[in-house]
Amino acid sequence: TFHNPDQTPSPTHPSNSSAHHSHSSLTPARLSWAMALLGGQTKLTGNNAEAIRLLEEARDLVETDAAQSFELAKRAHESFVAGHETDNACDAFRMMVSALLSSGDLEAASEMAFGKLQDARRLKNTEMEAQAQLALSELMLVLGNYAKSKEFAKVGESMFRQLGKKIPAAKCRGAQAQCLLQEHDPVGAEKMAREVLAMWKEIGEKVGLASAYHLLASARSMGGPGDTTDPMQKAIQMYRELGLRKSEAIMLCNMAETQRLEMHGGGLVVAQKTAEEAVGLWKRLKNVRGEASALAGLAKIMVDRGLKSDAMQMMRDRIQELRSQDDKRGQVFMAGAVIDMMKEFEEYDEALAMAEQVLAVAREINFRQEEAWLLVRIALARNRLGQDDEALATGQEALAIFQELGDMNGEKAALRALSFAYTGKREVHKAPLRAQALDCLGQLVQAVLKRDTHGFRRALDELRDVQGVDGQDINNSIGQLIKDPDTFDWFTKVTSEHFKITIDEAIEMAGGLPENPMQRATFFDSRGFTGGGLYVLFRIGAMGYGPSFRPVQQAYRQGRRFEAETGEAPVALCVLRDETAEEWERVAIIQAHAGVLDGALQTTALYYGDWTDHINAITESERQKLKAEGKL
Repeated sequence: TFHNPDQTPSPTHPSNSSAHHSHSSLTPARLSWAMALLGGQTKLTGNNAEAIRLLEEARDLVETDAAQSFELAKRAHESFVAGHETDNACDAFRMMVSALLSSGDLEAASEMAFGKLQDARRLKNTEMEAQAQLALSELMLVLGNYAKSKEFAKVGESMFRQLGKKIPAAKCRGAQAQCLLQEHDPVGAEKMAREVLAMWKEIGEKVGLASAYHLLASARSMGGPGDTTDPMQKAIQMYRELGLRKSEAIMLCNMAETQRLEMHGGGLVVAQKTAEEAVGLWKRLKNVRGEASALAGLAKIMVDRGLKSDAMQMMRDRIQELRSQDDKRGQVFMAGAVIDMMKEFEEYDEALAMAEQVLAVAREINFRQEEAWLLVRIALARNRLGQDDEALATGQEALAIFQELGDMNGEKAALRALSFAYTGKREVHKAPLRAQALDCLGQLVQAVLKRDTHGFRRALDELRDVQGVDGQDINNSIGQLIKDPDTFDWFTKVTSEHFKITIDEAIEMAGGLPENPMQRATFFDSRGFTGGGLYVLFRIGAMGYGPSFRPVQQAYRQGRRFEAETGEAPVALCVLRDETAEEWERVAIIQAHAGVLDGALQTTALYYGDWTDHINAITESERQKLKAEGKL
């Protein structure tokens, strides 16, 4: 069940399965810079209209023409610095770092941001240092180093507050909220998003206010059912009024995903229209990266409507169109979304073929970051096809590139691919996510013990997503628990519901019914009291057995009471001992006393409720007595 998630009856790829059972974060694990700036955008104001125009143009080009975006942002930065417009200069600097990051040159982006921090400290310029802290916070957010991102944001916010600069302080708080979103902390994210919203309301800046509503909607979507529509609609309306088309497109994608998760049947038509609107907007912006994400969301909605073939053909046609236009960066971005969809539909051969083809394109244009992401996709596809050695080699190659670039999000993805490969090779002790997997398994065990259906599903999805455990791990934990008949029944029920399979299939996944039917038996200790509990009751019933006719040591019963039986008859089992025989007679197996045969007949007393109720009462009384004496 846990070795290869896509071999199970689950209808979804493990990385997306949680979305089918509960609301999940609508922010992608791989943030574009546009998403990293969410909560940190403001409308540019000042006297330098030309520099403002340059910076706005740089924002529009950051994901489509990174080199041109960098040059425009650089010119705007120089102009703002010359005019002593420090807030605008800060935004221009952040856009320069953004453009370098979008180009795939993570090393240069890091050098620029850290260089500004060093210069600020050397010059003892508090405002300049605060600006560097904000830029570094957003950079670390994109690279997946959320702890560092929050650290930089907190320091930056404190400095800006000391300087009396409310707007950049609010941007720092927005970066912290984004970190909580990426760390899947819905409670903390919503709390901080509300704080960001309050800050922007106090400032009265509309762009910041719109992005704060965006943050709030994302936090609520992550947390589960709740009012996400109102903040989403407010954000979209404000983005439209302000002409922030990229932000509007991002918000429309989120809206479509929320509608897909909350609506069924005819309601999916509404979600599809929203997704199509997002795709159209990204196309008009000539932003293939955003379009790829929107098309993937649209395809999921179409699949939910039973239009899988149409969805896949739509994605393939768009790839072919980009090839005909010789848009190589566009091909790389779009192919990533198409490959992910193919893997979700278990079309691994085609996914692998496309990934290897586009990998050559990424290498041709020296797009190192996307090259590494394609290698991760190839490793996962090879794992599903049973090519574990090849998957391992490919995953290690991806990990080396991500480590070279300093991309922690990428490192996590590569480590996950390696865990899949080692699990496939039956070498889970080498899986890099082994500790995380065992922690997930512990959460799963706790969910089973507590009969916590929601916790069970969440832990199972997480475990299937990281791998790193094998059948022995499962049997040593879950396997022992489901030997209990009631736990077994609960386990098979929730497993059936989670994977959308029959109870019989769930029983098969659990390894079949308990092997020993007496595991369902009720136990009676006939020797737990003075004279033996069973024989005390016989004496009460006027049947006085002597020492030679008391062979019953332990007794078990499975099934309902005899007098209430309407179907399968109950089963009784007794452990008998001939206490009259001497040791040498037992060794020689000469014969057994007639009392042993009588003991077998005495076992039938367990069929009757009058007897067993008394035994239960006496047993409980004796246990309480022993417990009070500290002997139990």
